[in-house]
Amino acid sequence: MNNLNPVWKTFKTSLNCLCSGDHDRILKCSVWDWDSNGKHDFIGEFQATFKEMRGATDGKQVQWECINPKYKLKKKNYRNSGIVILNQCKVAIDFTASNGDPRNSCSLHYIHPYQPNEYLKALVAVGEICQDYDSDKMFPAFGFGARIPPDFKVSHDFAVNFNEDNPECVGIQGVVEAYQNCPPKIQLYGPTNIGPIIQKVAQFASEEMHVRQAMG
Repeated sequence: MNNLNPVWKTFKTSLNCLCSGDHDRILKCSVWDWDSNGKHDFIGEFQATFKEMRGATDGKQVQWECINPKYKLKKKNYRNSGIVILNQCKVAIDFTASNGDPRNSCSLHYIHPYQPNEYLKALVAVGEICQDYDSDKMFPAFGFGARIPPDFKVSHDFAVNFNEDNPECVGIQGVVEAYQNCPPKIQLYGPTNIGPIIQKVAQFASEEMHVRQAMG
């Protein structure tokens, strides 16, 4: 597509589809240059594991050399065909009505005084791993699918701490506290639309990459 520094769209997949739940399973990733005539050009490939990928947080980029085996054999001074960079770890929480009324103990968003709900379990389980790779321990946290104050219009990309200018939370505990304070202030609604958050995260990643390039 005549772009030497492409930024790929963020996508969502389950851990089971990606690696059958095996964090150490080797994944083969191929990079192609798309052409409108259908004759796409093979750029290169690299291998990675989910364990490596999950190290991508706000404080750290994870990268791999993209290697074209044919060029590696033929070209004496060949190093790579580029660097693939994975960055940005964000938190997005589903606040659609399908989760059930937070005031009801059967709801996935019910805040039990003594036991964490399923969302809290997931936040802590994943977050405690990610924050070890994050230098500043600041995590942007967003919600989608709810009516939010003050006008209670449906939003699909609101800051869980309700600070749109600075959605970052201090550490995973900060994310947990922001989440726990959120349900009483909003109305769960719908539909399930994660697209706006994916676009926002992709924009953040693109802007950060440009800043790093300008500084480097």
